[in-house]
Amino acid sequence: MVVRFSVELIAPAEKREEIEAIFRSICGPTSVIEGCISCRISRDLADSSILRLREEWATEEHLKTRLLSGDFRRVLVAMDLANDQPLVCFELPSGERGMDYLTAVREVLEPY
Repeated sequence: MVVRFSVELIAPAEKREEIEAIFRSICGPTSVIEGCISCRISRDLADSSILRLREEWATEEHLKTRLLSGDFRRVLVAMDLANDQPLVCFELPSGERGMDYLTAVREVLEPY
């Protein structure tokens, strides 16, 4: 089953280009990682401050490897630049999860 990671955030006007540049710099390298099916960024047509990053992975193990990678830290930086708490969604075989899943997976790297 394909698993997905998506983040939707509201980018403040003064940080929008920076966040979009981070997302763009991530997609190319991510799309060639083993197990990556796709990596896309988009902007909301009705509200250009809403930016999205969506990744599809062949397995949950591929996704976990991605979340633990040093490169994923740039996604976290982009999320920190948002106006409000980003909407984070993981579509997994066991069901949908949110930020709690990311926290649980990354605790391996940064316990406590």
